[in-house]
Amino acid sequence: YSSPVYTMVLTGFRKQANWQEAVTEAVKRAATMPLPKLPKDKLTTAVNSTKPKTETTKQQAKKMSSRKSGVHSPSSLKTAICFNADYTLSDDDVNAQQAAGSRQGKLINSNKPKIDFDLMAHTIRGLIVGNGGSTVRYSSAGNLPVEHGTIELVVKNLNWDWDDKDIHIFMQGSSAREKNVGKFYLYKYRAGGIAIYLELNHSGNKVFLRYKPKNWQKNSWHHIAVTYSPQEIALYIDGIKVKTGQLPPIKKWCKDFYVGPASSRFGCSGQTTIGNVTIYNLALTQEEIKTVAKERLPELKINISSQEENLLSNKIIGKSSPWFKQRPKLAMEALNSATVLPPWQPITYHNRQIRVWGRSYKLNDTSALFRQITTQKLPILAKPIELTIKSAGKRYQLNFSRQVKIIEQAAGRLKLSRTSKLANGISATLEYLIEYDGMIWCQLKIKPHAKPIDYLALMVPLNSDIAQFIHYVGAPTRYESQDLPKNSFSMALPKDKKELFSSAFKTNVWLGNNQGGLLWFAQSDQYWWPKERHDVIKVTRQSNNTVELKLQLVTQNLPYGKRHELNYNFGFMATPVKPLPPHWRAMTFSAQYDAFTGLKRGTNLIYWPDEWRFMTLDPDPTRALHVDKVKAKIARDHDTGHKIIPYWTRLHFPTQMGDKINPDAEKVRDSWGTIPNRPGGGSHQMYRASCNSNWQDYLVWCVNKWADIMGHIDGVYIDETQPIPNSNAKSGGGYTDLAGVRRPTFEFFGSRNLIKRITYSIWKRNHATLPYSIAHCSATYMMQALSFYTCMLVGEHIYSGYFANNPEFLPPEGDATEKLYYYSYALPMDRLRAECYWKQWGAVMIWLPCLKNQRDIWKNPIPTRDMLSRIMQADMLVWPLFCNADEVYKTWKFRQEFGIGDDGVTFTPYWENNRITTKQKNVVIGYYKNGKKYLLIVSNLARNAQKITLNCHNIQLKTVQNAETHQALPTTGNTITCTIPRNDYLAIRIN
Repeated sequence: YSSPVYTMVLTGFRKQANWQEAVTEAVKRAATMPLPKLPKDKLTTAVNSTKPKTETTKQQAKKMSSRKSGVHSPSSLKTAICFNADYTLSDDDVNAQQAAGSRQGKLINSNKPKIDFDLMAHTIRGLIVGNGGSTVRYSSAGNLPVEHGTIELVVKNLNWDWDDKDIHIFMQGSSAREKNVGKFYLYKYRAGGIAIYLELNHSGNKVFLRYKPKNWQKNSWHHIAVTYSPQEIALYIDGIKVKTGQLPPIKKWCKDFYVGPASSRFGCSGQTTIGNVTIYNLALTQEEIKTVAKERLPELKINISSQEENLLSNKIIGKSSPWFKQRPKLAMEALNSATVLPPWQPITYHNRQIRVWGRSYKLNDTSALFRQITTQKLPILAKPIELTIKSAGKRYQLNFSRQVKIIEQAAGRLKLSRTSKLANGISATLEYLIEYDGMIWCQLKIKPHAKPIDYLALMVPLNSDIAQFIHYVGAPTRYESQDLPKNSFSMALPKDKKELFSSAFKTNVWLGNNQGGLLWFAQSDQYWWPKERHDVIKVTRQSNNTVELKLQLVTQNLPYGKRHELNYNFGFMATPVKPLPPHWRAMTFSAQYDAFTGLKRGTNLIYWPDEWRFMTLDPDPTRALHVDKVKAKIARDHDTGHKIIPYWTRLHFPTQMGDKINPDAEKVRDSWGTIPNRPGGGSHQMYRASCNSNWQDYLVWCVNKWADIMGHIDGVYIDETQPIPNSNAKSGGGYTDLAGVRRPTFEFFGSRNLIKRITYSIWKRNHATLPYSIAHCSATYMMQALSFYTCMLVGEHIYSGYFANNPEFLPPEGDATEKLYYYSYALPMDRLRAECYWKQWGAVMIWLPCLKNQRDIWKNPIPTRDMLSRIMQADMLVWPLFCNADEVYKTWKFRQEFGIGDDGVTFTPYWENNRITTKQKNVVIGYYKNGKKYLLIVSNLARNAQKITLNCHNIQLKTVQNAETHQALPTTGNTITCTIPRNDYLAIRIN
């Protein structure tokens, strides 16, 4: 950065605002500059080093011998790439990133690329080709070398089996009109397997190589390569040479080649994902193909020697983390039973009643798990929580003694134990683990007996005024997003007196209203029987209007035998979990980039990792880049009162990002990885790790080390806090069921302990100042693991890709006008109330807009105002990403002018508002009050513009104005009239 050329480029850019012209001009000027003055000895060395080196006869002979044997130098491999299209980089650009000919890719058979999007990791897996997919045409000139070359690609058989009878085309270069040119098909040929068909003309000179791989799992990644030269045509599958043939030299290729089938019929039987396509002007050797295949798909079961690994010298291997030398465990004091972090207080226990902040749990009953649970002084339970059991034809309640034994009692942790009376040969113990944030973990142990159990259910009866909404979080056993509506969702419970909800096993079920509620949760369905039932969780409104949550643990004869002890583990947590910090409504959020200045620079800065990371999602700050620059920025932001909140992901660690390699990836994946894990493919490789392993210790250390290196930290942003399946015993996951089948668990204790330790570490570092941490938890609220975060970031689940099987949440297909009002379809108001209001959860709720795959409407103000008309009714904050940010900044401005963060500011949501009313339908009004000032959010949820009359009861209207424009609004007495476009809002300021 201190070089004269850089200075000239910068100067030229400021004058011309064009980098290319600035660089060209700077290089021209640099060519005329004198060499720097150096000491004589260094000058001689520098000048000599510029002389071309002449090769000896032995060196020339060695190089020729190397070429004949087919081994290429690392530098030649890198420069031999004449075409590369990586489809994992963009969801709207199919141009090649590198091309000796034209980079231009033209879509045929579709208007926009059909992308295989990883809804779990929010990354692109590649381009979908085949039935209903995309095909891209490229020019062969320059991109397909003649005589010598290699075509390699990464594919995933998205929805077809390796032994089906269909044709699936991956690539082809063919034209019926062109004669005496090279043509090819690279495809899966019916039951014959993976094949390459090459021809020079119709009369002869053809080669057809095919190989039938066995047991390709559907939805699995594979590497395919074809090398050609006058000596040999070779087909490679997953790095192994499987077939060879011969063909005269290809002097000319057909005009175009296609990624995907050129026809809309032939080769379109199923769908295939193409991660990337690379073409070399060399026929790579077997060693080189093996190395490239392993690089693309690290999980391939092929052995790579150190010599082969060094073939591609363009790889940048980061330094190994120093954590692995000593493996320190930091901030373990956070897990001590005496530790209580603010804003909570120590647990109190008296007369079988447990009290924590804002809530109480009563045990004083001879049979029930809990007699009553209250939140904010509101009773939650209509009747006690009980266990029903059936054995030997008799059904009865599993009674627990009134006597409660104290196992441990400390400020931050309480352990209690109760025993059941022996009944019908069955006895049990129940242990409670209570922690100071209100999380209660129940361990039910049913002791061996002679008679089988054929029914066991947990009954949780709630008061109907409490149980207005349901929020549940899924438990998919495969690699799948929890954000899909079939897995995790929120909605209002119908008023009907019948069964309202029935489901397979979920990890979390919350029933509540906009004041509070009760969460039930579990880490697994161990000892639930039988498995794979779709009625294990039921919610029913009874005839007396009580709402019953029934968890049916056993519904058939349980085949456990006399030697087993049954252990059922589950938890309860009343919400909200804590008070919100003072002045929280004045918070704004942005990334740390220099472009954000003034009002646009948030009070809370998410230090996104791309300015300091070694590679995407790399958690380790000892590999950080641009440290001095980032430290200086942090110092400036900290001095001006901004909160410094760097990003980590709880779930993913990278192995490869383009040319960069994580040297610790193998040991992390082997010891801490989950099963199932993220499938490979493309140039961006990442895997999932479990917080039940030493991954937890490593992340705590990474956060602490980041603060040491960068100078300051105020909290953390933790992405991907959702529960995921893990059956890998090495990383603390899974169990073997009664039928001998390995099944996954869904950890939360590991994630809970992770944020406890991070919170404690930052709290101590900042002299007992509370951290400002953010959990990205869209649609997956596990309050038992989220209570230690200040904020919850939600909204990314309102993503069109999640609604593929739920078209009722999407605008009518092909209607360009309705597409602008995306949120009016995707975000029902009952879901907004259930998920997005802070009061029932106890966390600052931040909205993350998600129009990132809808670039055609992204910048349009209409969709953003549609979104704001809804989410502002839930008293939310907004991080203005993937939307029209200017519309969000307008809200920041009028909120600031109102004094939104002042002491005493209150918010009345529309469902409680009876002071500012209107007769117009589909209009809702929430309002803030700050002394004698009001800020109204009037939302027109109708699909047409409306003239609205507002009646302001018992409010003296001195001045009334549009809060955005400051223009006066017409008033008559205590009424205000205004017109609001469809699915839009008006902010009104009243003094």
